[in-house]
Amino acid sequence: MEDLDVFGSFLIVSEFLHFTVWLLFLDKILHFLSFRIFKTVQSFERNRKNV
Repeated sequence: MEDLDVFGSFLIVSEFLHFTVWLLFLDKILHFLSFRIFKTVQSFERNRKNV
C-alpha cells in the first residue's frame, strides 16, 4: 500500500505542476494578445486621426 500512496501523491504533484505551467502559459498568451490588440487599436486610432 505504501507504493500506491507514493504514486498517488506523485500524480497529485505532477497534476499540480502541469496545471501551474498551463496557467503561466495562458497568462503569457493573454498578455501577448492584449498587448497586440492594444497596439493595433492604438495604430488604428492614430491612422483615423491622420485621415
